[in-house]
Order: sequence, then C-alpha cells, then structure tokens
Amino acid sequence: MVGPIPGKDPAPTMVPSVPPLDAFPAVPSRVQDTAAAMLRSRILGGEYPVGSRLPPERRLAEELGLSRLSLRSALTTLEAEGLVRARQGSGVEVLDFRQTAGLDLFTFLLSQEHVSADQTAEYFKDVLRLRRCLAIDTMLQAAKRVTADDLAELESLVAEQKQRLEDPMAYLEGDLRYQRVIVRIAGSTAMELMFNSLERVIWAHADLVLAFIGPLRRHWSTYGMVHGLLRTRKPWRWRRMAEAALDLVEAQGLRRVRQRCRERAAPSLKNQHYPENRP
Repeated sequence: MVGPIPGKDPAPTMVPSVPPLDAFPAVPSRVQDTAAAMLRSRILGGEYPVGSRLPPERRLAEELGLSRLSLRSALTTLEAEGLVRARQGSGVEVLDFRQTAGLDLFTFLLSQEHVSADQTAEYFKDVLRLRRCLAIDTMLQAAKRVTADDLAELESLVAEQKQRLEDPMAYLEGDLRYQRVIVRIAGSTAMELMFNSLERVIWAHADLVLAFIGPLRRHWSTYGMVHGLLRTRKPWRWRRMAEAALDLVEAQGLRRVRQRCRERAAPSLKNQHYPENRP
C-alpha cells in the first residue's frame, strides 16, 4: 500500500469513524466456496498439520455434506492458493503456506475465527511491513518520472477525495485509485501486480484499513506532502523524514487496528463505531 505520508496534524476535526461491522456484509458463497473456506480454516488452524494428508475424498465429502464434484472444485481452489498439493496415488498433502502461498492468503489469515485479536493485529502488521518496504521506494521512483500531467491528475483525485470525507468507503476507494496512479507513475510492472494483491486484501478487510487510516480529514491533509515529494528535484533527501513520518503513522494506526480486532472478537462491541484517534 503506497499511502500519503503525514506531516504536522491539523486541528482535530470530527469526521465519520469506521462504519460498524454490520456495514461490511458477507458475500454469499457457492457450495464449493463454502467448502474451500471450511477446509482452509482447518488447515490454517492446524487441524490438518503441514505434511499430513487430507481424509480420503469419499469420506471428506460425506463429512462436509458435499458432492465429490464440489469437493474437487474446493480442493482445486486450495491447491491454487498453495495450501495443498494433490499427489497421484497418495492423496492430498497439506503444504506449508509460508513456502507455497502468495500475498492473497492474508485475505483469509486476517479473518480466522480461531485466531486471537492480537494475532490478527500481528498479521495486519506483517502487511504493513511489506508496505513499508515498498512504499518509499515507489514514491522516489515516481518522483523521478512524474510529469505535469501526472501531478494534475493526482491533484484532481485529491480534490475529489475532499468531497468523500463523510463517506469512509468511498474515501477508501478514492485513496486506492490515488495510490494506483502513483504506482503506475513509478513504472514497475512488478509493483503494479503486487498492488493488485494488496488491493484484494484491503477490500476484504476494509474495516481494519479504515481503522488504520483514522480520521479522514487528517488523512486527507497529508496528500499535500506527497505532492511536495513528487515535485522536489532531490526526492531522496526526503527518505529519512518519510521513514520517521511512517513510524508515527504506523504506531498510531496499529493502536486503532488492535482495538478494531478486539471489536471483531467481542459480540458486545460489534455495532460500535471506532473512536476517533487522539495522539
């Protein structure tokens, strides 16, 4: 995630907090998707350890109440995700996802019911570490290539963002569009593909991302600093300042994410809005 780098905070302004959890409804699943989710949860939860074999197809289909055709479709999904490998004559082996899966698996790691709120927050922190590795270099590369037309496009997007301060989901969509333009300017196909995976994780856990972003008006004010970095003739001189700014924003954002994870885990808090951040 390539995001704005905050400068000095403006005076606190009351803006909409993260929508309640029931504002993020589950998408209806096909039978094979539900089966894949059940098996994925068992694998990630350790019920089927790494190196073990899943139960025979007939028995597993009966246990899950599925047709064998639906089960095979679910297993194909899990194999594509790097969680299992079907071996001719020896069944379906459970793989170590850390060696075989991709970034998209965070979509599921961040929503496991058997995982504690603190562990979920740690997974989110892992995503931030990746963002940290990529964000500053992407900004510096973009600064070397940016044109006047690019800056005009970014400024237009920021002006649109100001109209979305009362609508967190629309604001998040606009911020992702803004980030994608910066990634495009940087000129790295590999980065664009990485951003695609990050964007899928973001939309699957929009509530956590909005909690991390915090008050929208404060976040909106940071776009100006990004444009300043893009306009400078010597953007590498901004690196140390940018890293210090990221330290601050990540520390504040992670506090909000941990609280949001606890809300997810506590039924009594499910419909509460996230409190405004107070540095």
